[in-house]
Amino acid sequence: MEFKKSPQALIDVFDSMLPGPPAQRRQMFGYPAAFVNNHMFMGLFQDQMLVRLPEPLRGDLLKLAVAKPFEPMPGRLMKDYVVLPPALIADRAKLGEWVAKALEYASALPAKADALQVTRLFCSGTELPVSRFVVCRDDSSSRVSLCASRAIGLRASARARVFGLRYS
Repeated sequence: MEFKKSPQALIDVFDSMLPGPPAQRRQMFGYPAAFVNNHMFMGLFQDQMLVRLPEPLRGDLLKLAVAKPFEPMPGRLMKDYVVLPPALIADRAKLGEWVAKALEYASALPAKADALQVTRLFCSGTELPVSRFVVCRDDSSSRVSLCASRAIGLRASARARVFGLRYS
C-alpha cells in the first residue's frame, strides 16, 4: 500500500496548532505528529488530521457529520483517535479547542519509555525486561524486536548493564 504525502497547507495548519512544551513534534507513519509524555495526541495521515480523545469526547466528535474513527489501513482501527472533518480544520478556534482537549487527555496518561531508549536496551542473545515488553536481538539479522512477554530471572548485574549503571 502506497501512502501519499500530506498537503503542505495541512502541514502548515498542523504546525500552527502545535502547542509549546511539553508537546513535541515528531514523525509517526512518516507524517508530522505531536507527542506529550511519549503519547501521540495529534497527527497527520495522508490528507487527514487526527486527535486522540477519551471516550466521552470521542463520542461527541463522532456525532459530527464527517468525523470518523482513525484507520491507517482498513480493519486496523486506532481506537482513541478520531479523524477531524475538513470544516473543523478550517475553523482554527474550534480546532484549537479539540487540540487542547487531546493534549489534556494525553498529558494525563502515564508516561511511556522513549522508543529510542528501548531500542538501545539489548545485548546479544538475551531478553531484557523493559516496561511491558521484552527487547531481544536476533544476531543473524541484527534486528531488534519487541516481544509482548517478560524475561524472568535476569540477574541484577545484567539489569545494571542494560541501563548503563555500574553494578558491584
